[in-house]
Amino acid sequence: MSGVRVAALVLVGLLGGCTVRDLPAPVATYDEVEPVLRAACLDCHGEARAEGGYRIDSYLATVACPTGSTSAVLPADTTAPILTVLDHPDHSALLTAQEKALITEWVTTGAQARLGEMHPPGWVNPRSPDFHGTALAADGFRQMLDPDATGACARCHRGTTGTVDPEAPSAPGASDCTSCHREEGGPTACSTCHGSAGHAYPPRDLCVHPDEANKAGAHEKHTAAGITCEVCHGERRTVAMLGTSEHGNGTVDVHLDPARAGEGATYTPGVGGEAGTCTASKCHTVPDAGGTLLADPPHWLPDVVLTCGSCHGSPPPNHYSGTCNTCHREAAADGMSRIPGPLHMNGRFDVGDGVLLPDGSVPCGECHGAGEDPMPSTGSHVSHVRSSLSAPVACTNCHVMPPMPRDMTHPSRTRAQAEVVLGGLASARGATPVRNPDGSCAGVACHGAGLGGGVAQTPMWGDPSGTFARCGACHSVPPPPPHTTATNCSAISCHGGYVGPGPSLTTVGVAAHINGTVNLWTAP
Repeated sequence: MSGVRVAALVLVGLLGGCTVRDLPAPVATYDEVEPVLRAACLDCHGEARAEGGYRIDSYLATVACPTGSTSAVLPADTTAPILTVLDHPDHSALLTAQEKALITEWVTTGAQARLGEMHPPGWVNPRSPDFHGTALAADGFRQMLDPDATGACARCHRGTTGTVDPEAPSAPGASDCTSCHREEGGPTACSTCHGSAGHAYPPRDLCVHPDEANKAGAHEKHTAAGITCEVCHGERRTVAMLGTSEHGNGTVDVHLDPARAGEGATYTPGVGGEAGTCTASKCHTVPDAGGTLLADPPHWLPDVVLTCGSCHGSPPPNHYSGTCNTCHREAAADGMSRIPGPLHMNGRFDVGDGVLLPDGSVPCGECHGAGEDPMPSTGSHVSHVRSSLSAPVACTNCHVMPPMPRDMTHPSRTRAQAEVVLGGLASARGATPVRNPDGSCAGVACHGAGLGGGVAQTPMWGDPSGTFARCGACHSVPPPPPHTTATNCSAISCHGGYVGPGPSLTTVGVAAHINGTVNLWTAP
């Protein structure tokens, strides 16, 4: 029994014959029951092992809610869970009759934390009207923030924002604020007022604030999607504004960021208990993208289910119909789920890793190739860019390149419908190249059209035989008249340094071969 309690009992006894009889009898406090609970219960209900989700290693944990239960100390009578469990066979021998009587007295008299000299008994009890958080909020948090304010917390407690001397210990008997406020930021962490340990958004701990369940809304879903607080609440979330008319004033203001939600986006609060709604928000609507919102406008409720097809088609209309992860790093292949990352719902369309070229366009390799290499690995793409017979063939010889910077109208075709428009080197020397329905190309200058004598001038796309990459496939060696019948291609008067024995192409020859002209050697 604490000295304060003994002294109070003695005082009541000494005054027994006096007329003043309205002094309240002292009640048991957590300071008295803590040693009893620790000795009997800590092995099963501590930090390392918390059976039933319940711990007794601190006052707040002891008055909290075990898994699937109400508060362990409510109601304040013998039906409180912490008392009824003592009658179970596996708990009945843990306490002596005297210890059980002490715990019962503590619960039935309000489960007070301690008898302090400076604060009322309910100062650290979040359910008490005397709770210090309630008192500080009523004063605009002035005592917590201003070390010069009357009754400033910093005069006795370390760990406050307005600490006078951070190196000095707390006053005797005064706890450090961070002993309870363990989140980053201590008592000024967003989770202190808006949420609870582990999350800074509503609701607060429902064990202590069960009436706040309706404040949960879709906070968790937005946070999981990477939507930060300031997107919807502006800069009111900053600690620097705590205690001003802009923050901590008891109201919840929604200021949707136009860069993310779009110009004119609004939030309409619910009326009569109904959920609020967001309107004209580009977070939930993508123009001309074929989305079908399951809630239009979406309600601020946790049970509203939005899928990839709710805000935009999967894929959108006239969009490439292949797998989503071909171009979008945070999309699953089936387009029905996403991989967590920073790009989704960031206010713009992102392809690949979201990195743009200096001109504002997306690197072609994000969809067609890999990294900075835009060439796909399908069909004969690789043989065009890594040919042993020519310099890499540019994409523009077979495809019309989209405008720069590229916009979302570009991915409008399926892989099978990739538009082929032969031009550039393919139509050199007056050739008229054509892509046939069977996937072959005819009349292509790159493959010898107009040179004559080739054995494979109609190459098939994706042919694995290598026939079309051999010397003589596009033009005979030598080509037919009017070319000379001489086979000494490397003669100085002919192709010189472009051609070696065999004949074969030199390094210089590979760079000049298939460039749209017939090159005669000119000594450098």
